[in-house]
Amino acid sequence: MVKTVENRSFYDILSVLAVFGSTAITSSIWSKLAESQGKKLYYPFINQQFIDYGFSIGWDIKLKSKKYLLYRIAQDLGIPDLILHRSKSGFGIKPERWALPGGIFEPLIPLVTQYFDEGTIRQVQSGDITKAMTFWNILNYGIWKRLFIENEPLDRLIDELEMSIRSSPSAIK
Repeated sequence: MVKTVENRSFYDILSVLAVFGSTAITSSIWSKLAESQGKKLYYPFINQQFIDYGFSIGWDIKLKSKKYLLYRIAQDLGIPDLILHRSKSGFGIKPERWALPGGIFEPLIPLVTQYFDEGTIRQVQSGDITKAMTFWNILNYGIWKRLFIENEPLDRLIDELEMSIRSSPSAIK
């Protein structure tokens, strides 16, 4: 493996290490998890033609500026500058507004308690950004798993959510 990259640039070597090291391990683990559920995962960015193309582009271009290639491709596709160069903004809502007990996401908790202990969920239901983002990820993962791994019908989750909203004393009606 080392011999195949000995005359390559430092950036190429790091890229090869990433693709055939940590990326390969992660994709292998995720593929086995999917396989255990009767699913197949396809990784379009680990396609040999795509990798070869990526290595054919010089590092002077790839490192020119942040997202330079993406902007150039978008320009070539005719995406207007007003979209490409618009001001960006983050989520911008403080966790105190959405992550506290009784908040807007409270009715989602019953939808994920089959994967996470409610006590654990309550521990991360907080105005602290780190805990709040863990709360956010728990909700997203639990709903994602039900829909895409367990193949539960969306209607079932919507019915559960409506029931949860009706039974929640603090829910917005």
